[in-house]
Amino acid sequence: MFDTSQGPKRNRPPSCTVAPLSQETDTAHYIATHHLEGDLPGGTVDLHYRFALRDDLVEHLVIEP
Repeated sequence: MFDTSQGPKRNRPPSCTVAPLSQETDTAHYIATHHLEGDLPGGTVDLHYRFALRDDLVEHLVIEP
């Protein structure tokens, strides 16, 4: 559900740009960090995608700031 209290222009999902910042691995996971910027709450955020693969499929995924 979108917030319509600001009129028609807010009755849409936020738009943003995404830029990759870094890629890392540890003994069991891949970690990719992306920078998001746009008209989302807070304006900007760096998200860390931490995932593990098994048989070329994502077995576990955590996305957090």
